[in-house]
Amino acid sequence: MKRTRHTVEQIIRKLKTSKQLIAQGKTVIEVCRLIEVTQPTYHRWRQQNGGMQAEVARRLTQLEKENARLKKLLAEAELENAIDVAPGNWSRVNESPHPARLGRGLHHETHPPHTRADHPQAQNR
Repeated sequence: MKRTRHTVEQIIRKLKTSKQLIAQGKTVIEVCRLIEVTQPTYHRWRQQNGGMQAEVARRLTQLEKENARLKKLLAEAELENAIDVAPGNWSRVNESPHPARLGRGLHHETHPPHTRADHPQAQNR
């Protein structure tokens, strides 16, 4: 059989057709052949979408999409909030310098750079 993806509406329509065919006395094997799906697929569909109507399935799909969109927005907002709160946020240093950072960067002007021989541990060797 050709592998295809079915929409929820197509699945519900095929399940409705299969229910009618089984009521007419067809076996599950015959029904699966007529609706062009495998038996495991048929049984999975029945388990997942058994009594659902097409309109309800369509609404469920819309709600799932909206839920995914809202989760994405929430994650982005939390990320923005985490960035604003993170220590060492360099994007905000220029806007309002933190008092502890005001003197930094001037150390090299008052003290010459250390060489390896000047290092305190190097003297012990």
